[in-house]
Amino acid sequence: MTSFVVKAKAGAIVREGIELDSTLVTTLATGARVTVEERATSSKKAARCRVVAEACGSAGWLSEKMLEAAPAPKKRKPVVAALHGTAANGAIFKMQLSPFLPKLAEIADVRFVDGPKDIDPENPQAAMMRQFFGAKQRLREFAEATVDDRGWRTYEGLEEGLAGCEAAILEQCDGRAPDALLCFSQGSNFGTMLAAKAERAGTPYKGVVLLCGARPGWTAQFPAGTFDPPLETRALVGSAEKDAVVANGPEEQAKLFAAPERCSHAEGHRPLPGNRDASAALQATIADFLARVAK
Repeated sequence: MTSFVVKAKAGAIVREGIELDSTLVTTLATGARVTVEERATSSKKAARCRVVAEACGSAGWLSEKMLEAAPAPKKRKPVVAALHGTAANGAIFKMQLSPFLPKLAEIADVRFVDGPKDIDPENPQAAMMRQFFGAKQRLREFAEATVDDRGWRTYEGLEEGLAGCEAAILEQCDGRAPDALLCFSQGSNFGTMLAAKAERAGTPYKGVVLLCGARPGWTAQFPAGTFDPPLETRALVGSAEKDAVVANGPEEQAKLFAAPERCSHAEGHRPLPGNRDASAALQATIADFLARVAK
């Protein structure tokens, strides 16, 4: 059965029978969607359709000339959850990605997520972040960062942090898991962990973009087998050549995936480089990846 919409500006009268003098059932407003179940001609040679209104379920006959084919439903864009770095928030990450937003909006519905935890007031990154992004910023994180004996990244209260991160994602994504993740710094660490949890639960993300993540000491905080064998989830792992914050973290994170794709820029710890041409090139790489995996 084909869907139609009422095109008449005054709406369409629906009657119980095919004849124009049969009992009135309802009047459907302009734009109301109906399903046509039968077509016939009245005793006065009027083309009539028996329809069912999709919104209210009312059924009856109306004039065929009141209808036109319903437009094809718009294809839903894939939903991408964006996870920010330490001492930041969704609004800051949005600013960091501002040159990329128009292109990103063409291919995805991006939801910027706030970390569930306020940073410690003594966090050394707070002053720098407020200097660049505003003194009144409420700076967040997903969990408090620590290090192991090798200097690799671990987290205090990791289980609680992951639960808070998952809840924040669902809140931003209308209660449903996103199709993909776009992550930076601490967000990349949590994005990798979430990818592992989702894949092992049988509900993998279509893809994850992980920019400037740290060396994954936190793998030891998970049950055996969480990251071994490597994850089959599609991943684009990005690094920055002059990144003094996470060193070779992206290279180590890439090893957690079976077939990671790689990208990089020549500057420091930031999601997009300041150089316009280099930024455009990286944006194109990320957009291509998301378009391929999250469609």
